[in-house]
Amino acid sequence: MHPAEPLIQFWNECDLEEGPYCHPRDKDFLFHRRNASKIDTRMPKTADEWLVASRASAAQLSLLPSPYLGDLRRAEILLCLTNPGLSIVDFHAEQKVDKYREAIVRQVRQEKIDELDYPFFMLDPELCWSSAYQWWMGKFQGVIDDLAKVRHAGDFAAANRTLSREVATIELFPYHSKDFQLRNVVKNLPSSHAARLFVREMAERGKTVIVMRSFTEWSRGGLQGRNLKCLSSGEARSASFGKNTTGGAALRSALGI
Repeated sequence: MHPAEPLIQFWNECDLEEGPYCHPRDKDFLFHRRNASKIDTRMPKTADEWLVASRASAAQLSLLPSPYLGDLRRAEILLCLTNPGLSIVDFHAEQKVDKYREAIVRQVRQEKIDELDYPFFMLDPELCWSSAYQWWMGKFQGVIDDLAKVRHAGDFAAANRTLSREVATIELFPYHSKDFQLRNVVKNLPSSHAARLFVREMAERGKTVIVMRSFTEWSRGGLQGRNLKCLSSGEARSASFGKNTTGGAALRSALGI
């Protein structure tokens, strides 16, 4: 069985039809009284409410969880992060753009991801208006340039599709927040535990695993592999994939460039 299957089955337990959105096994941890001020379950509907919610530090359970992106079963490169960020665009996109919302649900369910032109859908140019696309394209642009030169005769679009098939990301904490305030929770949070197990198995199988942030928490319980890389604290802050960075070198090596 592929290491992704238990993680996908875990997230299939989560209701994505009606918010607030929270995995049922996470509820007792997130809704503990000590976390009350760090969790927001309100469902903002107007632009003014989106604006206020996007500025708050609390984890937003009004947005769909984003535990991972990309084709977990086929990706050769796995990037490990802390949690999905938050902007006003997230509220607009999920409530007003059906294609965007459907794409997130499809990612969580991992339904026919291999049939997509962009399994890592945040590299889909049709989503160029989204904050997530702009963030990831900003990080990957240099890698895609190099991939285009070496493997695609300079065709940037073709290289972009290739990278979208080869890379996946996973979050330690799957719920959106502007400022991550729940580090005390991820030690025992079931969704964090499921993510760690998947990462551990991928690393042990020799996949390229790049821990971009929160290495201490990702390595809880043990994490090792011949293609495991961890960004330094300075690199983690910038999350750069430049040629001379740990992440950039590992990513290019895995892509054969």
